Amino acid sequence: MEEPGVVVRQARREDLEEIAGLIVRFYRFNEEFDSAWVSTESMDRARNVIEDILSDERNLLLVAEYDGRIVGVIRSELQDEPMLVNSPIAVVKELYVIPEYRRRGIATKLIEETRRILEGRGAKILAAEFPAHNEVAKSFYEKLGFRPFKSVYISEA
Repeated sequence: MEEPGVVVRQARREDLEEIAGLIVRFYRFNEEFDSAWVSTESMDRARNVIEDILSDERNLLLVAEYDGRIVGVIRSELQDEPMLVNSPIAVVKELYVIPEYRRRGIATKLIEETRRILEGRGAKILAAEFPAHNEVAKSFYEKLGFRPFKSVYISEA
């Protein structure tokens, strides 16, 4: 089901507070799937990171707005993979929709607009990163035609 009245647009500096709150919630949510996602991100740190993202042309930050309220956010970045024919690759780094607005097509709209913009910037592939045990994310991305591409394993230092 698609939510009427939802507008997906590029983030602006005046959105900083709302976006920072959503990004902090994203990391807290993903902490449930893997303790490596535990973040020391405070709102101050999130604000600083978002300011950097807004000024970096390799990053794309979009928001979903409903009735003047930001209800979702997606951040992606272009990454060079010089040994791959399909370089550069656009990678979704964070995607978060406020729980009461989920299952309304908002995340899908955010993905579609991300894909459209980043294809225009030369991306040939759209990838997504999320905790390996997040079955909800896995199912969501598979429904949109994503497939496993590479695995990243970590070890505590």
